[in-house]
Amino acid sequence: MNDEKVFTIVSLKEALEVVPRESILSSKWVFVKKTKPEQYKARLVARGFRQIQGINFEETFAPTLNFNALQLLFLTAALMKWEIRTFGVKVAFLHSFIDKLVYMWPPQGFSVPKHHLIKLEKALYGTKQVARCWWMHLKQILLKIGFIANKENPSTYSFESKEGKALLWIHVDNGAITASSNKLMTYLISQLDEQLKIKWDKEINKIVGLTIEKGTKGYKFHQQKLVEKLTLLNPSNITALSPSPHNCQLESHKAAQVDKEYLKPIGILLYIAQGSQPNIAYTVNYLARFSMCATTTHWNALEHLIAYLRRTKDLGILILTNNTKNKLTCYVDANWGGEGNHSTHGYLLLHGKNPIAWQSKQQIIVASSTAQAEYIALSFAAKECLWISHLFASTTGHLIPYMLSDNKTAIRIANDSLSRKQTRHLIREFNLINEYIVRGKIHLDWISTNFQLADIMTKSIGSIKTKQFTNVIKLCFVAHQCSTVPHFGLHLTILIGYFEILTKMLSMTLWHCFVAVSFLFSPWHAAQASKSVDCDLEFNTRDFAPNFTADVPVNCIDFWRTEYTCASSSCKNYNREDRDLSFGDCWEYPGYRSVSVGSVRSYKIHFGCNRIELSQAPYPSTVVKSSWWCKIDRNKHFNTNVMTCDNCIYNRTGGRISENCKSLP
Repeated sequence: MNDEKVFTIVSLKEALEVVPRESILSSKWVFVKKTKPEQYKARLVARGFRQIQGINFEETFAPTLNFNALQLLFLTAALMKWEIRTFGVKVAFLHSFIDKLVYMWPPQGFSVPKHHLIKLEKALYGTKQVARCWWMHLKQILLKIGFIANKENPSTYSFESKEGKALLWIHVDNGAITASSNKLMTYLISQLDEQLKIKWDKEINKIVGLTIEKGTKGYKFHQQKLVEKLTLLNPSNITALSPSPHNCQLESHKAAQVDKEYLKPIGILLYIAQGSQPNIAYTVNYLARFSMCATTTHWNALEHLIAYLRRTKDLGILILTNNTKNKLTCYVDANWGGEGNHSTHGYLLLHGKNPIAWQSKQQIIVASSTAQAEYIALSFAAKECLWISHLFASTTGHLIPYMLSDNKTAIRIANDSLSRKQTRHLIREFNLINEYIVRGKIHLDWISTNFQLADIMTKSIGSIKTKQFTNVIKLCFVAHQCSTVPHFGLHLTILIGYFEILTKMLSMTLWHCFVAVSFLFSPWHAAQASKSVDCDLEFNTRDFAPNFTADVPVNCIDFWRTEYTCASSSCKNYNREDRDLSFGDCWEYPGYRSVSVGSVRSYKIHFGCNRIELSQAPYPSTVVKSSWWCKIDRNKHFNTNVMTCDNCIYNRTGGRISENCKSLP
């Protein structure tokens, strides 16, 4: 502290001339034993709880920890193949000057003349404004070097020069920096070293409680040590396959006093949910609502969650370096009602298949319908999408987020195609989603509930859906590469999950081989071979789902249909019905959209996509004849009759196809 000139010694008489005696703070020593490396530390701290606002402190705000911004930095580095360095600032707070006159009594064992005090020159640990003083000091240093602060997230800074681009993330005294070139990285490191006392890590290992492992396929984030600490504090013999029991419902009860032992694991769980395990976000948020009135029932639910974490303690997030889909997709969902009639909304934002942001939160107002709860959820998710999109714009290029909701009414409200009378009571903040859509900053689409990944953010789901969720997004077991089935350490349910996936893949492969062979010699396949268009037709007893495959990337596909009813031996033109059709982009992408059959609707698919699936609602009970056409644009238009089986008769009841068409085996 002498090197930093943290304080000076002044007489009590001099201090009392400028501040009242009651504002003089007491102080103490804090002793800590560090384990890595093993050493003992002593730190002098002020007892800031005695500070008086307006006398020895004013503002106290400083940015809080944002895991999303840190993961974005690593994702950018992974996509752009940039180097990352992590660091820690030595005695960070002692670098900044304090903004008010603060005097304190010397601690025990501190040698000062009689009737003398300590006058702080620098922001000492324990004072209320210490974090803010350090943040303002650091910000001035970074701006002087040439960094630009991110408006949406004050913990993120960007740098750009003729040498390249760089991103910096910092929280208190821990930070990470990535740059597009070694020359730029060397320059920025030298500039930071000139201004601050920094210890640079030799390799990326741990930062703000997150363990980071660099593998051949990317970066893995996990908090295994923290989970182990939690399970040691709360031992039990419970076995759990999901974060909470299916359809878990808890009630508030008046408690005689707050159970502080309940608060301790809740705090740790919130940190784990925000850092590396989105699969427990809803359950932790739900349990935290009962912190002031926890009873045995709530403790049982808490122990269930800890038991689940004990089984999946090595679960973490994988950020891939070979993620080919440079696309932001945000799944948004909300339930209706709940504790105190306040709905819960949640979202999960993916870049490709990498999770980069998620949230589960109870809404502040009471929604009068499911649609309104979903509409409010869209508004919150839109804000998160926009600031992340802005951050990507400075490095990987501008990305327009695709938001997916399973509530059509909420989508119509957001698209401004429904009367505002139903939503005029909502505060103006929620209606920003309309402006974002009109300006083209966000795309909003419908998705089937079966594919809604944000379900796990809004309700208690069973073990099967929990397993599906962790399989779809890049949650992996950190001890392995996630690309191969590990031989040891996996639980029975995970092995079953792998078996189910492999079985489904095998059945799909055999079926598509069957379809390919069946239609290889058909007239329509031969006719279209010269145009490089292959249309696989699939039939089953409830849906009619042709799958279109082009051998080259497709830019646009238009679908329409004519429909007939057959009576006796003749068929008459049948009035077109606006049936709901849905189709998935690029085959595996679950961004389903609803289109009207009554008119031709153009659908832009993603660049480089050459496969698209189309399905429709079940036919009515009457016998119907249906013909399909599509127009495929590959830099030029041409019309293709993709279905030449004009005699296809489909009967919903029996699921029978006429002799000229192939049916399922």
